[in-house]
Amino acid sequence: MRILKYIPLQLLIFQITGILMGYYLNIPLNIFLPFYIGAFIILIIIYYTYRLKPVKDLMFTAVALILFTGVGIASVLFRSPQHIKGYYSRFLKQDDTRLHLVVTDILKPNDYYLNLNARVASVNAHPSKGRIRVSILKDSGYNEKIAVGSELLALATVETIDKPLNPDQFDFGKYLEKQGIYYQLTLNSHNFKVLSAHENSIKRVAYHIRERMVTALSQNGFKDQELAVVQALLLGQRQDISKETVENYQKAGAVHILALSGLHIGILLLMFNFFLKPLEKLKYGKILKLVLVVIFLWLFAILAGMSSSIVRAVTMFTAVAVGLATGKTTSTYQSLIMSMFFLLLINPFYIFDVGFQLSYLAVFFIVWLQPVFMKLWYPQWRFTRYLWQLFTVSIAAQLGTLPLSLYYFHQFPGLFFISNLIIIPFLGVILFSGILILLLALAGSLPPVLAQGYEFMIETLNKIVALIAGHEDFIFRNIAFSGLALILSYNLIVWFFKWIELKKVAYLKITLISMAFLQGYLLFSEYRSHQANGFIIFNKTGESILAIRKGQKLDIDHSIATDRIEKESFLKGYIDANNVHIDSVRKPVKNYYQVNKEQLLVVDSLGIYDIPGFQPDMVLLTQSPAINLERLISRVKPSLIIADASNYKNRVAIWRKTCEKYNIQFYYTVKEGAFIKEF
Repeated sequence: MRILKYIPLQLLIFQITGILMGYYLNIPLNIFLPFYIGAFIILIIIYYTYRLKPVKDLMFTAVALILFTGVGIASVLFRSPQHIKGYYSRFLKQDDTRLHLVVTDILKPNDYYLNLNARVASVNAHPSKGRIRVSILKDSGYNEKIAVGSELLALATVETIDKPLNPDQFDFGKYLEKQGIYYQLTLNSHNFKVLSAHENSIKRVAYHIRERMVTALSQNGFKDQELAVVQALLLGQRQDISKETVENYQKAGAVHILALSGLHIGILLLMFNFFLKPLEKLKYGKILKLVLVVIFLWLFAILAGMSSSIVRAVTMFTAVAVGLATGKTTSTYQSLIMSMFFLLLINPFYIFDVGFQLSYLAVFFIVWLQPVFMKLWYPQWRFTRYLWQLFTVSIAAQLGTLPLSLYYFHQFPGLFFISNLIIIPFLGVILFSGILILLLALAGSLPPVLAQGYEFMIETLNKIVALIAGHEDFIFRNIAFSGLALILSYNLIVWFFKWIELKKVAYLKITLISMAFLQGYLLFSEYRSHQANGFIIFNKTGESILAIRKGQKLDIDHSIATDRIEKESFLKGYIDANNVHIDSVRKPVKNYYQVNKEQLLVVDSLGIYDIPGFQPDMVLLTQSPAINLERLISRVKPSLIIADASNYKNRVAIWRKTCEKYNIQFYYTVKEGAFIKEF
């Protein structure tokens, strides 16, 4: 592909390489800076001294690419807390700290807490920088007053974010770290107050405009669920959508419709281009149209709250708009590359954002594959051609994002193409009419008939999605998909469609080889999962959950409500990552387990352990048994004592000291994580 010779693409690849190196290798600054300065000096020397052009060009390119790897490394290093001057963690105390916070984002609340992100303005009167995650107890009395730009004064202990304690559990700390957030704060009515002052910003103005719009729609009779979907579709606010609605959209393969992203911005771009097309007849009309389109896109971004996902999407489609204005596919590729390049310069951690990855992959594959599909079949009837275009756009986007979706979500909705064929043709109408409805509502001039008509439209959309989601047999869940499978899948897709596009035998051979590698790896993974066996004591606060793995089967013994056990997120993470399924669920936990060649005795709240003639290798203490551990050790003589998260912490502390006294290994799942024994 000619695009591979495009210099910014080469620089982008090395920039991304540098970002990954900077993040995963944690290169010290005192090693990086001398190396980078030395490479820059070598670049200057090569440019001014070498006379032999081919050698000069080759060496100059090599050093330049190394320098751009350094740009990626530097962008990560200089965003880490230890290199940010005035970062708030330098002023923290071990006990309560006085913090002045400015709210930047209102997040989805849970049953107990209002969640938000905030900027730390000062710590103990020291001007500070940095972001923090804040959770406020819902009965604090201030919840309704807190908005974007609100200033809080808190006296509380800043905490690090706990690491996951179960295998393959979602790492919330790493997720926040990639957003530049390293600490969290829990507040209640006694340790914070909302100040009368507030920070004026574009985000705050946009927040209040959105609130006025939502209030106006509510006053016009919009029901809660339809109103929540409108907020997600048009304003990028998903806090109020019910769990059931989100699950329906996920099952139907249409959850991307609820997340204001590249799809919506792309449709708005096409709409603005269509309505402003008459301007092209004027002198400099194309330039005027492009400027207006870009202005409208950014105004919409401001209205939607200027969240990072919206800013990324609008930046990307601003670049696409420039590419489309030239009328050349290569210009669209180049615009995409340049937009990604500059976005990663601004924030290198975007590369780890799932939405960022999916958006760029979807747009790239649409730009590449949709014309290929149209060449395969070009319908003569306009209506048929329109449906075929919609179908091919959907297929191209799904092909581009499928491997990544399987890697992250381990689920594939088989009826996605039906959802997209039904919904996407009308999404433009929904978006355009929705913007009109919002503006009229804001102005206080919304006719009731328009409000009722739009509410009916959203209600119909929800019903269609629920109908498609009801076909559970077409939803493929718990798909194990590793990083290597991801790479091999994209390798196969790219070479296969290069063969379809250019019909070269060499590409067919590479496609077949790629297919063989992918199949071989999947077969090997399947074989390995069949051979795996193990015993796990999971960490779950206040509960006991044990699992016995036999190949791809998982038998679970537990102490919690049976209808809750399979919904535990940490358990789902383990199932997805290890290609297993739950074979049986039993309650309660048994008193004895054979763990390969070792025996495990479970001592629960009844405290029974003195069994004549029975000396287990391991003892699990659960549900805080009131026992004399010294007596247990003298009678049972175990080599290992385990305490799970169902025990009182003060009792566990006493047990640990007793084990240290008798030189017996002690394992506490709350500190060390889930206990895993593989065999």
